Amino acid sequence: MATPGRTQPEIANNNLNIESNRYVKYVDKNVLNYDSEGIMNCLGVFVAAAARGSVIRTATLRRAALLTWLVSGSLLALLLVLDVDVQSEDVDNVKAVITDFHNLCTFLLGFFLSTCYARWWAIRAEGIGGLWGALDDIMMIMGALFPQDSAEDREVRERVLRWGVLSHELMYKQIRNEDDFQDLVAKGLLLQEEAAILGPLSSRPQCVWAWMCSYMAHLAYGEEAHGGGRMPHAVTMFPKLLDFCCAARDSIGKLFTYTDSQVPFRYVHILSFIVWVHNLVQALASAVRFAFEWKHDHPLSGTMSEMVFLIFYPVVYTSLLHVGVGMLNPVRSASDVDFPQAAYTSYMLAENRSFVQSCAPPAGPPYCPGRPPKWNHGQAASFAAETPRGPAHSA
Repeated sequence: MATPGRTQPEIANNNLNIESNRYVKYVDKNVLNYDSEGIMNCLGVFVAAAARGSVIRTATLRRAALLTWLVSGSLLALLLVLDVDVQSEDVDNVKAVITDFHNLCTFLLGFFLSTCYARWWAIRAEGIGGLWGALDDIMMIMGALFPQDSAEDREVRERVLRWGVLSHELMYKQIRNEDDFQDLVAKGLLLQEEAAILGPLSSRPQCVWAWMCSYMAHLAYGEEAHGGGRMPHAVTMFPKLLDFCCAARDSIGKLFTYTDSQVPFRYVHILSFIVWVHNLVQALASAVRFAFEWKHDHPLSGTMSEMVFLIFYPVVYTSLLHVGVGMLNPVRSASDVDFPQAAYTSYMLAENRSFVQSCAPPAGPPYCPGRPPKWNHGQAASFAAETPRGPAHSA
């Protein structure tokens, strides 16, 4: 455990690399936020299509659209070369088939996107949000229990904040299977000896909260010679802080439940298969329609609407499939639209430091006499022993 007066590493402030482009604001490569009104107006919707976070810019979508158009062009060329006599009944038949595929894809993709969004929001609200909220609560309490502008109180506050933010950073590393901690050491979030302890362990973000529980026990009932036994009213505050530590660990566990348990393979595969079969059937239907109109000498008037179908439907359904799959694990930080890890870490640090600074000298607290309480740690730790009990104290 910590020795009295031992200094914590200085946590480096995250100087966020924020840039704005085409109504979208980025932190590094990840979307931070966007101008919702701007991207919905007539001009903005087309300008935002060229933004880095737009699905229209993804290589997967471009390849899918290009392949569909090439297949349609090849089938059209084959029909014209073989001089196939395409009749209006043939056009009606393929149109009926592709209409059924349109309805099927719309129905299935609606359910799929609903499932993906529910998982995405649970990861953000219950996972990252739960961890963030628990850390906020812990830091507010620690700021009240250890409020003095002394080396000892600062050491407690900085350690708790450092470990809380460290667990957030370690979540991303575990999901990306990264074992290098030197960037966290450079940021001041991790000590070398702590990195050596974490190295052989599994579920490292949750292990940090096991450290936190042990540290709370040390502050409540540890040896005073080693910085322990200093928590005021430990008999009531210690269980409360343990509850928040367990809530933070539980939030990390929920996040890993979503990221480690994928949507069933068969479901995603058959949905992808149906979308791709639709694209190929659309290519065939458009080729038949083009050949029919070409044979009847009105290629422009008859093919314009079919050209819209050929361009629109494969792009839309492939885009929706791609968007849904991208929401299944937004903690990878491998995509433009994954969660902005650097921003969340920076905001956690700034938010919790503000909680403490607003109630610690020289900033506050803003009530008379303008100084935080100075706890008598020796008496506070023995609060339970001082509480009157039994008939001997009834008089």
